[in-house]
Amino acid sequence: MLWWTLRQLKSKHSWTRAEAARTLEHSRSPRAIRALVALLGDEDQGVRRVAAETLGSTGARRAIEPLTAALVDPSEDVRQEAEPALDRIDPQWVVAARDAIGPLLLALSRRDAKVQRNAIWALNRIDRLWAQSKAAKGMVGDLVYALNDNDPRVQDMAVTALDLIDANWRQCDSARGAVLALLNVLARGTTDERRSAALGLAKLRKGTFALMRALNDSSETVREAAARSLGEIADLDAVEPLAMALSHDDKNLRRHAAQALGQIGGARAIEALSKALEERNPNDVRKAIAQAIRDSQREARERSAATPVRNKERKTMATFEDAVQKIRTLKDTGDKAGL
Repeated sequence: MLWWTLRQLKSKHSWTRAEAARTLEHSRSPRAIRALVALLGDEDQGVRRVAAETLGSTGARRAIEPLTAALVDPSEDVRQEAEPALDRIDPQWVVAARDAIGPLLLALSRRDAKVQRNAIWALNRIDRLWAQSKAAKGMVGDLVYALNDNDPRVQDMAVTALDLIDANWRQCDSARGAVLALLNVLARGTTDERRSAALGLAKLRKGTFALMRALNDSSETVREAAARSLGEIADLDAVEPLAMALSHDDKNLRRHAAQALGQIGGARAIEALSKALEERNPNDVRKAIAQAIRDSQREARERSAATPVRNKERKTMATFEDAVQKIRTLKDTGDKAGL
């Protein structure tokens, strides 16, 4: 009887609620559908997953909007169940899901990279122009704030969303405020906070000089994050401190510094990498140095193929050739460990 099943859906035991939900898979009763939709907000993720699965079996179109919102549920199991449930109700569910855009936009600023990724995927499915909406523009501040998260994946997904919403988001007031906040954290935060701040500054393409100082941080992870970020920002002012980092006691910093110099490129960076090839380094560091030279050379060749080569660029290409020749010479003389 329906009244008894609906009563069980309110049980204090999660397994009872889940089993009761399963018995409603063929129900077309509006009361049953409302009860199942309510279970999508249950405190137990297993109950939410069963509710999503069961709603898909009912074929109830009124479940499309709440199931679309479930695509960004905190539980991966629920998220994975929501999409096939929507497809079972209507393969063209995206047409009827436009009212769920609001919850999906809010999910973009959640501190969970998988939730953010699902939100972007769902928004792209529902409306290719979602990023141009006024509501999306209003999310810029929250997304910029997510750049202070301790999870680099959250930062990456926030940048993905920001790039879709506004290509010039780094010039907005929120971004300028975020830079100041991250600089403060980099100077005074805990180890995890300083590391996250260093990575966040790279997303904003700011903070070069603070990151250069962070190459001497007391924490290994902060130093490495600073080197990685300097490579992403690719400011030529960072070449000298990164070159000095190639002789740091921390071998992992040496490896990250080599990669960063390769990303920055230019004659000075390649000269520093070439000189480091002559130093005694573990195999993984030597490999990183050699690979940085090769990668940077390849990128420089691609650029020169697309645009006329100037005298300064000819000098850089000659520096590349010298460095690559040094790698060949070291191999020929038997000193090829890591190369």
